[in-house]
Amino acid sequence: MFIVFWAKEFDKILSFTIFLDCFGMALSAGSIFYFRKKTKHLNNKDIYSMKLYPLLPIIFIAAYTFVGISIALDYEKNDYAALTGLGVLAFFMVLYFIFYRNIKKETL
Repeated sequence: MFIVFWAKEFDKILSFTIFLDCFGMALSAGSIFYFRKKTKHLNNKDIYSMKLYPLLPIIFIAAYTFVGISIALDYEKNDYAALTGLGVLAFFMVLYFIFYRNIKKETL
């Protein structure tokens, strides 16, 4: 709700949303490399494989990074949508880790 009142224009809300989507999608695609390394022992059996494996995720990540950087560099038009997005992301990450730690302590 804060973002809707802060932005007041569709372009600014869209820039904010797209920036956060770029951040999340690039990190999600990057997790492919982590899981591939973790399951390296399954090499070519019981694991999905794709042609041009390291190239396609890198292109995907590069495209989203380019869009995110272009939104961040256009800060005057978008009223610092990227900085606001990072602030909101940081706030919710802090909340997540506070609640995650409390839930973890309660289950022990």
